[in-house]
Amino acid sequence: MRIVMSLDCKHPDFISNCSSNPALTTKCNVIWSDSWSKGSMSKVLEVQLGESLKSLEVSQDEISSLLMQIHINCIDTGATPLHFFHFLENYKLVLSSKINSQADESKHLIAGLDKLREAAQLVDKLSQKAQSQKVLLKEKQAEADAALAKINVALEKKAERKQEAEKLKKQCIEDEEIIKERKALIEDELVDIMPEVEAAKELVGDLKQDNLVEIKSFKVPPDPVHDVLGAVLFLMGVKDTTWGNMKKFLSQRGVIQNIMNFDAHYITKEIRDSVNKMIDKKKNSFEDKVIRAASVATAPLAAWVKANVKYSEVLLKIEPLEVEMNSLMSDLKRSQQRVGECTKQLEELENSTKVLNNELREKTNEAAELKIGLEKAEK
Repeated sequence: MRIVMSLDCKHPDFISNCSSNPALTTKCNVIWSDSWSKGSMSKVLEVQLGESLKSLEVSQDEISSLLMQIHINCIDTGATPLHFFHFLENYKLVLSSKINSQADESKHLIAGLDKLREAAQLVDKLSQKAQSQKVLLKEKQAEADAALAKINVALEKKAERKQEAEKLKKQCIEDEEIIKERKALIEDELVDIMPEVEAAKELVGDLKQDNLVEIKSFKVPPDPVHDVLGAVLFLMGVKDTTWGNMKKFLSQRGVIQNIMNFDAHYITKEIRDSVNKMIDKKKNSFEDKVIRAASVATAPLAAWVKANVKYSEVLLKIEPLEVEMNSLMSDLKRSQQRVGECTKQLEELENSTKVLNNELREKTNEAAELKIGLEKAEK
């Protein structure tokens, strides 16, 4: 003797029943079938309703086809073979009841069949609509996910730019403090020499063209005049210190202005050492009383030479400070420019995030509406 058991795998107690009775899977031959084929359903339908359908005036094949189509359309919503079996039993009970009722009730049966056909069409139409809504829902969800991904990227970039800007601002403050300190040190070194340099410039600025003519009028210049003018030319990079070249130098257009605007930063160690040797060797020539006795017009140039030599020595001392300060100022300028760029990028990312948030909200709302409509259709 063989015993056949038919279990509904979608029944809520299916798993617990199997767990409670392990022999079902260990001692029995299991034939697993999620659903019946149309042939199987047709056979079941014939066994269940064969005799009942013969008494009807309509086509048995048409009724069978409609009943199977109703079940097939309901499979997506969880209908199982057991549901189909119950559906046939209920239909058989209704049919038997109608057949056993008064003759005039046959009209209601025909009307019921019409309604059954309409229901099948409606179910089919709703099923097609549900499928299309599922596709559209998937698209909207994908669009919402894409918008969310873009928002995450924008937020990451925004955080990076903000962090970079804050770091650069902090660095700028530190650099400004260091620059301020270096500038103070440089000013302390220059505080004594700068008044002397400015005073010498003013004295040179007071020279007139007549004074230069007076100097050039010497056929053979006194030694102090020759020594001072030689030092002036040497400081300005002119190595030919013959009297003829000195007069030619003094004859240049704007020579007084050129001397006043001379930048002591261009005085090299070689030039400074050479001029210091001249001054040490001819100290008397650079004394104010001595040079004034020889030529009053040349005296301001002697003061200018001594002031610029001292100034170049101070510049040599503070050169590392100036190099460091200039480097810091360049770094500061670049950092400030980058802070500006980061600020602009933050504004652009902020606007972009707002647009993406609106897009995400729109796509999410559309997906939610589709989901509600789909749930209603499936019910």
